[in-house]
Amino acid sequence: MNKGYLALWILGFILLVLDLGVVVSIFKKGDERRQMIVWKASTYAFSVMVGVLILECLSKIAVSALDLSNSVLNDGISPFSLLTITAIVYFISLKYNQKKLGD
Repeated sequence: MNKGYLALWILGFILLVLDLGVVVSIFKKGDERRQMIVWKASTYAFSVMVGVLILECLSKIAVSALDLSNSVLNDGISPFSLLTITAIVYFISLKYNQKKLGD
């Protein structure tokens, strides 16, 4: 097996674990402090996701306005990339808020 494919499989596995961690942490029961930590992490991850989607919309508008039909910007963002960005931001925000609020 090529080393590039092995690295891709390892990265995919890590991202799958992060995605599953997001789902588990959202549905995990806890006290009010735990709920506040999850709420803050979810809010920040959602804000970043909305920002990425706004940038995607602006790039689509720019492609249409400038008639760049063969541009790389025309492809758009893949759902896996969006999910990965959201999971990484959520995980970092969750760990930050856990350290800040003490859970």
